[in-house]
Amino acid sequence: MKITIVAMGSRGDIQPYVALGKELKKLGHEIHMPVPEVFKEMVLDAKLNYTPIYGIDPVAFLKRKELVEAREKKNGLSFLAKLFSDMKPLAELYFKQIMEACKGSDAIISAFIYLGAYDIAEKLNIPCIQSVLYPLYPTVEFPSIILPFSNKNKFFYLFNITTHLILGELVWLATSKWTNKIRREYLGLKPYGFFGPYLKQLKDRAPVLFAFSPHVIKKPHDWFKNWIVTGYFFNDDIENYTPPEDLVSFIKSGSKPIYIGFGSMIDDNPIKTTEMILEAIKLSGVRAIVSAGWTDLGKDKLPDSVFLVKDVPHSWLFKNVQTTITHGGAGTAAASMRAGVPTIITPFLGDQFYWGKHLYKLGVSPKPVDFNKLNAINLSNLIKTAINDENMKQKAKELGKLISSENGTQKAAKIVDGYFKSYYLNPIESDIILDDMKNRYIENISRV
Repeated sequence: MKITIVAMGSRGDIQPYVALGKELKKLGHEIHMPVPEVFKEMVLDAKLNYTPIYGIDPVAFLKRKELVEAREKKNGLSFLAKLFSDMKPLAELYFKQIMEACKGSDAIISAFIYLGAYDIAEKLNIPCIQSVLYPLYPTVEFPSIILPFSNKNKFFYLFNITTHLILGELVWLATSKWTNKIRREYLGLKPYGFFGPYLKQLKDRAPVLFAFSPHVIKKPHDWFKNWIVTGYFFNDDIENYTPPEDLVSFIKSGSKPIYIGFGSMIDDNPIKTTEMILEAIKLSGVRAIVSAGWTDLGKDKLPDSVFLVKDVPHSWLFKNVQTTITHGGAGTAAASMRAGVPTIITPFLGDQFYWGKHLYKLGVSPKPVDFNKLNAINLSNLIKTAINDENMKQKAKELGKLISSENGTQKAAKIVDGYFKSYYLNPIESDIILDDMKNRYIENISRV
């Protein structure tokens, strides 16, 4: 079966779906991934079929001055508004290429409902499964993770569900104009109404896969059976990985280092940030491995206690450090938790604030500090807490064992494989019988 996986964003948004694609390939499927050229090697190294997306560079896009300024305002909603506004000129260009990439597909996996893949699947009359890396869907148990606060008080259930509905509607309003234009002009489909694609998605009853661990976030009691928490999609590529000799020598040459890296986050003053990091390392009395990331930290000469890396698999690296300091991207935080080490989060935007507070509540992380408020002293205090708090280290170790015992990628692949096969099992049967078959399959697979 030819399956096209549609994902967009930073490395952390793409890599989990490369992992899922590899697992689906083991089950005999032909996997295609249309992604920008910056992720070409990641897809090809996994021996998946790569389709280039031209004219869209996520690194350059996120480095735009206007987006950096919107992020620095520390308002997640204003940043999202600016993000969606700036995406409009690229939406049509992106969609045309995705539409071409999906031709001839038997099924589609979409990493986000607004990437156009769901609409293309409707046009091609093929099944589409959505997968997300965060608990974005409505629940009464906690408010939307986009908001800069959290609430576990059961008496606020009405407020919690309302935040999901309102923010979901705001996202739809921000994308509705170009989504409906694409549906009308390119696909010949009826435009969505006030609630966007959500109602149709509920009616289709296809599985929605949540790629995080149930040990980190328990599935809310009010989620539907076909909303399945699978576990993380880890791209375990360390079996064939040979680390650089100088990195191995650095790790072995003294006390276990810490890790500092902010991944795809854009910092408009990397020199100042590097100076702050080096001062915090000195104050903490630790050695450190620093990742340059998309901002190119650490360009100047570094002290012997610091080693600069570009691209090293987290699955290997995090097992060799005392603690990690990151922006709190879902994938990076997951890798740190699986490694069984305390995870320090200094969030920049969006869901990162949620992960920072949630991991703190789990007891595996110090209280997060907004990156915009970070300085050498409070960063040093975070480091000292993470490496000296025995209770935190024990909790992190226990959580790491639980996450390591899961195989979310394999579970998700089995769900995808089974659902798509059930979709095509008896194509001549009526929609009513097919819907019943889907529902019975979902009830069974959700117990896996």
